Amino acid sequence: MTCLKGSYIKAAWEQTSASTGRIQCRNPNLQSIPKHPVIVTVDDTETVVLARECFCSRDGYILLAADFQQTELRMLAHMSQDSVLQAGFKQSKKCTVDIFKQLSAMWLDKDVSEVTTSERERTKRVVYSVVYGAGREKLGEVLDISPLDAKDIITSFMKRFPGIPAYMRSVVNLCKSQGFLTTIFNRRRFFPGIKSQDSVIQAQAERQAINFVIQGSAADISKAAMVQTEVALASRPDLDAKLLIHIHDEMVWEVCSKDLDTVIDIVEPIMENTQQLCGPFVHLTVPLPVAICTGTNWAHMHPWTKE
Repeated sequence: MTCLKGSYIKAAWEQTSASTGRIQCRNPNLQSIPKHPVIVTVDDTETVVLARECFCSRDGYILLAADFQQTELRMLAHMSQDSVLQAGFKQSKKCTVDIFKQLSAMWLDKDVSEVTTSERERTKRVVYSVVYGAGREKLGEVLDISPLDAKDIITSFMKRFPGIPAYMRSVVNLCKSQGFLTTIFNRRRFFPGIKSQDSVIQAQAERQAINFVIQGSAADISKAAMVQTEVALASRPDLDAKLLIHIHDEMVWEVCSKDLDTVIDIVEPIMENTQQLCGPFVHLTVPLPVAICTGTNWAHMHPWTKE
């Protein structure tokens, strides 16, 4: 990554250190640089900082970011085959509606236009609590409510999307019966604690099991996209584009300004072609849309629209 003027930062990238299969970064961890503004307090003085603002492209180049949208939630929809959740993705695609607003509307039985910001945020937090296997105590902390109220919210959500709890139970049962689970690309992970007599250890293994198949499958998709886009770009030596960073569901390239449209025309269809990405492993039942943003500064990226 280009930092400030003429200086560069290089990090170490690891493919096997994360149990879910995600690519990780260290020395320094560029993946942890916050996207949104953060408040830094020095001597009782608060300052709003854009941590990514010091990263910029070279003269004559543009940063290109391609970001899968809600990959883990889409993996949950595919694996659980929950008809309500899948319908939400189909409706949000047709109407270009925010998926969490759409899910909120379906959950609360109201029109999308009536969904408030707080309702959307609550839905998002509940959804990812389910994806990451968090219990009522953790959700209660996140929403600043009691564990009992958090349990009621989770119960209400699960009733509206019945395929999700059924799928979660099937994952845990399968893991207990065979001791391991696989992602959509057949990567295998063992869970020795799944049959532990210690209820705390067993509960932790169950959460890890659910998280692994969802987040691990999302990692499979992201890695496949990285490999296939790089192969395609390498076949075009006339194009000047270099992959700078991989952030879980997002990749950022530095592209020569004159090549930007061509590179986008190569990258975007590859990432959205689920049949090509997954090959013989699986046929995804949900789409994987990609958001494209460009800019000369990593903190000030703007949605790209084709002219």
